[in-house]
Amino acid sequence: SCPLKEFRNYPGVNLYNGTIDELESILDQLCSRIDSMDIEYFDDSEAESTVIVINNYEIIRKVSNDINMMEQFTKVAEDWQKLKVYFIFSDVPNKAVFFSSPDLLKFIAEEKRGIILTDLKGILFYDIDLPTIREQSRPLDHSEAFVIDEDDINRVRLCSM
Repeated sequence: SCPLKEFRNYPGVNLYNGTIDELESILDQLCSRIDSMDIEYFDDSEAESTVIVINNYEIIRKVSNDINMMEQFTKVAEDWQKLKVYFIFSDVPNKAVFFSSPDLLKFIAEEKRGIILTDLKGILFYDIDLPTIREQSRPLDHSEAFVIDEDDINRVRLCSM
C-alpha cells in the first residue's frame, strides 16, 4: 500500500501509477513547452503546478532503458522549478545505488531530494552520514517525515488536506 495513494485525487496530479505511454506523453508535452520558450527568462508564476506521482518501479526501469525518455526526463528535471513540475517516486527500493542500477534511480539518488517516512538509520538509498543519523535519532511519529534537500535533512510535520 502506497502512503501517497490519496495524492491521485489532488488538483494538478497528472499521473498516478500510470503507464509508460502516459508518462511518455506527459514528458513530450513538457519538453515541447521547454522548446517553445526561452527557459532562462521564463516566468509563469500564474501557471498551475504539475505533480507526477510514480508508484511503479517498472516505469522507473523502462524510463532508464529508453534513451529518449531518459533525456526527456533529465531535460524536464533540470527546469522543474521554472516549469512547476514535481516528480514523486514512491516505489523506490531502499538499497544502495550502484553503477549497474537503473539510470533514473542513479539520477534520483544524485539529486538528493526526497521525503523519507521512516527513521534514517535504515535508509540505504541515500548516502546519509553517521553524525546526521545520530542527530536525527529520535523516532518519527505518524505525522512526521524527513525532507532531504541535498545535504540538508530536516524533520517536518505532515498535514492532510
